[in-house]
Amino acid sequence: MRKRKSRRGETYAPGQALARAAAGASVAQRKLIYDTRSGFTQVPPRVVTTAGGGRIDGELYPFALAGTSGRLAGLGLAASYDKTFGLSIKIPNTSVSAPIDQSHYALGARYRFDLGSASTVKLGLDYLRRHYLADRDKLTSMAITLDAPDVDYTAIAPGVSAHVPITPTITAVASVDAMLVLEAGPIQRTPSYGPATVYGLEGYAGVDVALTAQIGLRVAVEYSRISLSFKGKGEMSTTRDNDVTTQDVNGATDRSIGVAATIGLVY
Repeated sequence: MRKRKSRRGETYAPGQALARAAAGASVAQRKLIYDTRSGFTQVPPRVVTTAGGGRIDGELYPFALAGTSGRLAGLGLAASYDKTFGLSIKIPNTSVSAPIDQSHYALGARYRFDLGSASTVKLGLDYLRRHYLADRDKLTSMAITLDAPDVDYTAIAPGVSAHVPITPTITAVASVDAMLVLEAGPIQRTPSYGPATVYGLEGYAGVDVALTAQIGLRVAVEYSRISLSFKGKGEMSTTRDNDVTTQDVNGATDRSIGVAATIGLVY
């Protein structure tokens, strides 16, 4: 079998590329739901929003690009950024909506293992941020309260990804990361739900479809899930029924599921 070429090659092989840059669009639904104590009826309203956004991402293997062989050739860098546009949330029982600033990015390192026949596995370690912040200035001036917490997650995310060719023009791609959350943002502050134990995971699965030897279309389904377990020290977790002696809200699940499509250029 003829080996696929990743540099100026005849076959699109994104898993073996020395450099890759991509841009495109995404759409995702975000849902925040709560875990409350048994019999509690004043449950916080669920947050459900759906919107589209723009996406850029890339990878670079500088040692391999410079012609270095051996172990250093598998060491690379990766980055991604996704920004949602036109997102807002309607305040219940009013005609008012609050704009939402939602985005996420990741920066990290990769180490790639070539398994032959253009199949690769990559180990990664990322620093990532993911936030969902409401613009409350207009609401404050109108004396309207949005009963939904802001989040601004910071995490270290070790993970693994794989590229496996299915046909000469289609490559299956998949990735999964564990989110070791360092900070969750405003939701962890005392006026909100307070300190919490937070952890999560995220990943994607999809296909790379070759358009030319160096250009391809990636379509992937993406999923993230962050779990929060509150410690009963936040006002919103203990005072929803005006009784501070009991914890009303024990935790929350912040889930996002969506689809992204990007056009990638490889070298």
